[in-house]
This record gives sequence, structure tokens and C-alpha cells, in this order.
Amino acid sequence: MPLWRLPLPPLHKDEDTEEGTKIAVKLTVAETTDQELLFLKQIGLRWLHADFGNSASYEDIQRTRERFAEYGLKIDCALMEGYRTLKIQLGQPGRDQDIDKFNTFLTDCGRLGIRTSHIDFHPGNTYTTNMITSARGYAVREFSVDDFRQKVEEPMFDRQYSAEDIWANYTYFLKAVLARGREGERSPRPSPR
Repeated sequence: MPLWRLPLPPLHKDEDTEEGTKIAVKLTVAETTDQELLFLKQIGLRWLHADFGNSASYEDIQRTRERFAEYGLKIDCALMEGYRTLKIQLGQPGRDQDIDKFNTFLTDCGRLGIRTSHIDFHPGNTYTTNMITSARGYAVREFSVDDFRQKVEEPMFDRQYSAEDIWANYTYFLKAVLARGREGERSPRPSPR
């Protein structure tokens, strides 16, 4: 058979398949109204990134999943800010307890069929020196190294942390999270953003 007659593989994966790209919006669970959920349903959105804030029990996640399902919406990515503690990111005493809390969240999400979470690791967290309005009318972040150095930069912690310190803490965190995932429970895959 000539090559030009062979069937082509699909150009994209369907949104409903696990490997398919999900078009989603991020919502803060505690602040999301039924009106917002109805609007998202009306415009045809099917997937959400659910931000649970600093903590969420299994029951909280389950209740939220059920509430969103009433509007035909599914949670593709669940977020919990608990991994952002300075204990974890700076390697301070108590980090193992904070990692355990995050691991419990991931395990609970996996038990409920939520396939992903996300993490980032930047204890300084300064990526904005100004808010501006884009040509399309959106409020967006602007970062200027000069503005940062002149107006923002100042010591944030009790000592200087080197890049090696932060990488060592990130590696420690990832190893602890991945080890928990290997214990056999279906946990979502953290995806660094």
C-alpha cells in the first residue's frame, strides 16, 4: 500500500482521555459560587483546577467533586498550598509533618480519581513588580529586574539560602512525595509548573 494511503494518527488526543489536553479554569474552592459553576457549564467547560487553599480533608475533596459534578464539571487538577510552607522549602524542622500532610492530600485525590496536582518551589515568590493592563484589557503581572533591585529586594529570611540549598530541599521534598506514591495508592502525578 502506498504511504499516502496509510491512515494518519490522530493529531490530538480527545479531552476525555487521560492523555488528552484539558481546557480548564482554576477556581478557589472556598470562594466559588453556584452562579460561576453554572456559567462555566453554559460555556461548555468540562474541567477545573480546584484550589483547596492550605488544607482539605478527604471529605472536603469528595464534597467539592460532587458539587462540581452537579454542573457537569470534573476536577482535572487539585491544588493544596500546604507544600509551600517555609519548613518544606527552606528545610526547616517540621518539614516531614508538612510533607505528610501534602502526601495525604495527594493520596485522597488519587482515591477520588483526581489525576493531577501541581507544585512549584520558590520560597521568595517575587515575580511581580507591577500590575499593568494588557492591550486586550487583562490585568497582568510585570516584572522588571531593575524595579526589583531598587524597590523590592531585601532579605526575606534569617540567612542567605544558596541555589544548592533550595535544590537540596526540593529534591528531599520530591523524593518523599514520590516514595509515598510508590507505596501502591493511586496518587496524582505532581506536575511542576
